[in-house]
Amino acid sequence: MNESSGLPREIIGDLGLPKGLDAETFVEQIVAQVIKDFRLDPERVGRASISFVELLTDEIAEGLSGERADEVFASFYRLDLGEQLIRSTLEANDRRTAARELAMQSVRRAGLKVWSRWKYKTEGL
Repeated sequence: MNESSGLPREIIGDLGLPKGLDAETFVEQIVAQVIKDFRLDPERVGRASISFVELLTDEIAEGLSGERADEVFASFYRLDLGEQLIRSTLEANDRRTAARELAMQSVRRAGLKVWSRWKYKTEGL
């Protein structure tokens, strides 16, 4: 994935990535992690004409306003976003803004998971 993925700059920038992990692979693995945790269709994600963050925002907004709210909250749980962060985001914003903020937080959290996995793999911590 490239810049058009819409991933936050602070995630795809030079973060002192662990040995053997380049920025492109990092972004690809973040997307794969979010796809896994949100149980998204990888083919649909690959065909999307909007950024990954916008796609995720749409998924979250739709899920929160429909019968799939439990699925969305389960995704947040799998990412370990934290109940307080979710609650405060939902209370402080309209649904669309909250969905976008939660999408960004989900991507950040997925980035931390990927980074940690690589760090421990390469440094044996």
